[in-house]
Amino acid sequence: MADECVVAAFSREIGCADRTRSQLVICLVNNRLIVQSADLAARAHFDIARIRELETALIEREFAFVESGEVQVRGALDLDGLAEGVRRVLPQLVKLSRYARRAANMGDRALLSITNQSLI
Repeated sequence: MADECVVAAFSREIGCADRTRSQLVICLVNNRLIVQSADLAARAHFDIARIRELETALIEREFAFVESGEVQVRGALDLDGLAEGVRRVLPQLVKLSRYARRAANMGDRALLSITNQSLI
């Protein structure tokens, strides 16, 4: 009898009240999958934000180098120096773009999983 009270209280706690034990197990599994998927989606969001910050820092660092006195010509930017700076930073930006795309796909799959679990 005490076991039944614990199950009833627990099922109310997780929002699965008035369900049989087998339905309660399914509800628990679905809730756990939703929480795991939400965690993955949040991680993906933070990864994308971190990648954007890195991209910005790379571009700003390279532009600061190009603006320095070494590559300036009479107060105007040297276009050759700017082009060289873009050539130096482009491979790193491509790699970061790939990481961002992977993170976005991971987040999309996680949100799709939450949607699918909510429909069950």
